[in-house]
Amino acid sequence: MAYQKEQWHLDKRVPVAIIFAIFMQTAGAIWWASSIQSRVSANENSIARLTDNSEDLRAAVHEQAIQLGRIEEQITGLRADIQRMLNALERGR
Repeated sequence: MAYQKEQWHLDKRVPVAIIFAIFMQTAGAIWWASSIQSRVSANENSIARLTDNSEDLRAAVHEQAIQLGRIEEQITGLRADIQRMLNALERGR
């Protein structure tokens, strides 16, 4: 029994509707993948922008913490000066 390899061919009995449906599903899958890719790209850009903003905010918070420490030291010094002035006024009475 000799086996002959047959070439693949489209039978005339395959409805056009099935061919059209497969084509539409393929086009839909490509469109869906494209939309996913565009959303991923948009998310990557947003993440990069938010990371930059986060770094800027972190630097600003650090600078404010340093300034707050300086202000607290100045207030402590002013309180000490005021207390010395009050003590000097009370001794002068």
